[in-house]
Amino acid sequence: MPGHVNSIITKRDFDFSNLTASTIEIPIVRAVDVTDARDLTLQVRVHSRTITAGSIQVIARAISLTEEEPNTDFLSAGTDLAIITLGTAAPILHLATMATPFGAMVRIIVKGTGAAASTIRVNISVDLIVRTQ
Repeated sequence: MPGHVNSIITKRDFDFSNLTASTIEIPIVRAVDVTDARDLTLQVRVHSRTITAGSIQVIARAISLTEEEPNTDFLSAGTDLAIITLGTAAPILHLATMATPFGAMVRIIVKGTGAAASTIRVNISVDLIVRTQ
């Protein structure tokens, strides 16, 4: 099946240890064009992980951008396309196939949920596998 791998981020640290009891979402890519995609797979490599409480997730969401409103992100009101919870000890590879419809663009987010007096840290790299036929 023809396709390609989009490197979303290379090996990078995320530390949510100071969140206490809140949640934050960090968009790691605003929008990836997947117009010609027939199938999408989110691939997350966890190089190292220390989570004593709380959680970290990598999430894919449908998004649409338009030239008429270039500063507006039109996000899907439906469910997320893929959610990977980084709960397994490193090193580990996580894969999630995205359900259709995923639209013309996809946003990738790292979400941290804090807990009091906890360490919530990962080192990850993320790819989007796009199959076109």
